[in-house]
Amino acid sequence: MYSRTRPLRARRILGIVAALGAIPFACKEEPSGSTDDSSSGITTVSSSTGGLNTSSGTNGGPTLGGPTGIVVGAGGSSAVSTSGFAGGGAGGECAGDQHTAELIPLDVYIMLDRSLSMNAATASGTSKWDAITQALEAFVSDPSSEGIGVGIQYFPANKPCSSHDECEEGMCYLKACRTKRNPGPTLQGLIPCIDDEECGSGDTCEALGGCGDQSCVAGSICSNDVECTAVTSSVCVSQTVCTLSDYTTPEVPIGTLPASAEALLASLDAYAPAQNPFGLTPTGPALEGAIAYARSWAAEHPERKVIVVLATDGAPTGGCSPSGRSEIAALASVGAGATVPVQTYTIGVFEPEDPDNPSEDATEGPDNIRAIADKGKGQAFVISDQDDVAAQFVAALNSVRSHGLSCEFQIPEARGGEDLDYGKVNVEFTPNAGDDSETIPYVGDDASECGEEGGWYYYPSRSNPLTIRTCDSTCERLTASATGNVAIEVGCKTVVIDPIE
Repeated sequence: MYSRTRPLRARRILGIVAALGAIPFACKEEPSGSTDDSSSGITTVSSSTGGLNTSSGTNGGPTLGGPTGIVVGAGGSSAVSTSGFAGGGAGGECAGDQHTAELIPLDVYIMLDRSLSMNAATASGTSKWDAITQALEAFVSDPSSEGIGVGIQYFPANKPCSSHDECEEGMCYLKACRTKRNPGPTLQGLIPCIDDEECGSGDTCEALGGCGDQSCVAGSICSNDVECTAVTSSVCVSQTVCTLSDYTTPEVPIGTLPASAEALLASLDAYAPAQNPFGLTPTGPALEGAIAYARSWAAEHPERKVIVVLATDGAPTGGCSPSGRSEIAALASVGAGATVPVQTYTIGVFEPEDPDNPSEDATEGPDNIRAIADKGKGQAFVISDQDDVAAQFVAALNSVRSHGLSCEFQIPEARGGEDLDYGKVNVEFTPNAGDDSETIPYVGDDASECGEEGGWYYYPSRSNPLTIRTCDSTCERLTASATGNVAIEVGCKTVVIDPIE
């Protein structure tokens, strides 16, 4: 018999109600037969079809009957019991207490690309960075984001500066040699300097400048026909961009909106890509550091769900390891499959691919972020820089918010403050008002028990239940539509799916 009691703390999130899509499940038939083992408290039911139970019920959902225990389906395919419904067999009627499903609070850790290419103009004339900044400002100011936690870090991780005194070691990159160039893979092009002597005979140390997404020496004309304008701030030259520890510590730690909005927006001003002439994109260490921080935060806040959002505009550059698509995607896979799992979502802003003039960012970039999100069990959003980047980016963030919130629920308290019997909890879904409700079956100890039919499980485990999570296939179905509602029913024995052997 599956029955376990444990005191519950009250867990509430204001203003969020589960509004989820209809799920097409095949099984709505009565089982072909059942047996009752009263000594074990388990009712075994045979059925030839799999899916969810449905019933009109007496309380807006099904009435599940029987003594304390688990109803276990058995047969040629996955099955769940319908015999405990009103008018059904084992144990008679059961009218549990239904609670509107309350979503688990969401925390989002953003790892944002600030390489120099983010200064490139979009079709609207604004830079990618300005468009993304507008989108982030709209997202953190949106009343629908209230209660969500957001933190941020940037890559590459060079510290902003406006004078040498602000750099613990080395110099602030405010000047460069006029003619001498660095052919190396990590600092291609201009060479930082303080005076003419550092540039060698016949060369001079000039003010560093910028012309959109290019670095230059002031007074010159860039290849994009834009005059080079001297910068007043830049980054510390001595700091590396490949060090993992630079990305495991956030620039702005995760904090709850709207209180954290001011710090987030201030950091966007401080870390604009114009202050980073190096222009490198160390995606590998940045993602690895982001996942490490998110997992650490999730372990300290088990009552909240934590995800990573990687936003970039190009393929990895700069000689940092890992740099290959499969190796970087593997980092996301490890995070999603960890004991404290963290999903990775990706947003990329790219120019359309031109077959006559292909670029690595346009060809490799979209495939890279799709691979990362796929392995990270998140979503990938490919945005064209020829369209309204700000609007597309806001839409992507809203989708991330919706997807991240929609598949994990709080465990309600038992009636009268009693200890909850975790063997008497069910997840009910009603596609539309007036429709029969459907019972999403429990699959087992954890996510490893999920199959194609989907279901739900206790997170992080049945022995330590903190939240209710749906399997990936069920989550995909729930997020595919915007109608319907979910309720958590307490008091009737849990309906369990029997996995196909």
